[in-house]
Amino acid sequence: MGNDPVNESAESLKKRFAGVLDSDQIETRPDGFPQLDHHEPALVLLPKTDEQLSETLRCANASKTPIIPTGLGTALRLGNLPTAPGAFLSTRLMNKIVDYEPRDLTVIAQAGLPIETLQKTADEENQRLALDPPNAGSLGGLVAMDAGGPLRDAYGSTRDLCLGVRAALADGTLVKGGGRVVKNAAGYDITRLLVGSFGTLGIVYEAAFRLHPQPEKTAEVSAEFESWSGAFEAAANLARSELEPEWLAVLRLDEESAPTAAVGFGGHSETVEYQTKRAQEIMSKGEPIALETKANSEQARLQMRDRLNGALNDANRMTCRVFAPMSAFADIVQASERLRPSAWQIRCLSGVGYAVFNNPSAETVHALREETAAREGSVVVESAPVAVKREADVWGPPTGPLSVMRRVKLKLDPSRLLNRGRFLKGLDDE
Repeated sequence: MGNDPVNESAESLKKRFAGVLDSDQIETRPDGFPQLDHHEPALVLLPKTDEQLSETLRCANASKTPIIPTGLGTALRLGNLPTAPGAFLSTRLMNKIVDYEPRDLTVIAQAGLPIETLQKTADEENQRLALDPPNAGSLGGLVAMDAGGPLRDAYGSTRDLCLGVRAALADGTLVKGGGRVVKNAAGYDITRLLVGSFGTLGIVYEAAFRLHPQPEKTAEVSAEFESWSGAFEAAANLARSELEPEWLAVLRLDEESAPTAAVGFGGHSETVEYQTKRAQEIMSKGEPIALETKANSEQARLQMRDRLNGALNDANRMTCRVFAPMSAFADIVQASERLRPSAWQIRCLSGVGYAVFNNPSAETVHALREETAAREGSVVVESAPVAVKREADVWGPPTGPLSVMRRVKLKLDPSRLLNRGRFLKGLDDE
């Protein structure tokens, strides 16, 4: 069994990659990495350059060693259980800003750079990357998951803000596409292909992003209601109005909270002041039990992020991401009450919601999926205990033609080494 990557020892794997990476670039899996399964990888490979990344993948390809790509390890709870773990490959040592042009509102950075570091650098120029996903780790993770947070309502997701990428395919071939670079591989739009591919087609090691100016002023208005219908009606009225919010949400942060509609604005002072007053007027018509306005604040948006982070990192809870039209969410939330979710967050304008369950089970996943599918939506399990993942496919039915996805996968990763088994069911079939 020595050549079986599932059973192969860490020492055997170390010897395999010793000619490619230095000893300090091959680590035993740290305790901080979330549990994937009982036979998860025991080794982390840490290339520092694109050449080392290429050679590491060439070595893995030659020895048929499966690879689980990661950045800082913050989103490893997402995905099905690996069918052949092999080794982690982390880009965390590839963490430099390559080129930053404040006048052009663009930045190029390596995939292992923490999002927080990029945001601090951009803030010095009064700019920001308008992406605020939960469990934010590295820039490469953003690209792999096509991540986005509440600001997605106004600025879009990673797919909209990523201008181009450089990546290594499973056989070590380095490719690039989009942005300031023009070369693509095998006729594919590499950037579009890799954003949201969950590291199954290649490992992004560098990405270019569009930045936005920091708003001159911000404000948030929130209103609590006695029922979900009141909160959704207020949100719908805001969405139909002339206002242009940065984000709009309906939420209940815990079982003790009341259903709440919340909206955030950012921009020039006069514009934000006008929109804040109009939002107060619109929400007041719904007769809320409480109405609160906070000027120069992003407290509500950050609180949403922090609460969601807590749920995603709790091994005993389950978090489901729901995609549906805004008009369907009121019915989905009402129908889900029998499943006893402890919290809901719905980003109304982008059609993304998160449901948190304190008592996770595969039956809950199936029931929520059934209620959502009946309303033209879908469900992805963002995080769940291993026992739930053994009984429920975290991704659900594919939203696109699986046969096409499989052909692309086998073209770019014919040995199916990247994230084997962790993405869509059937993707790794011959």
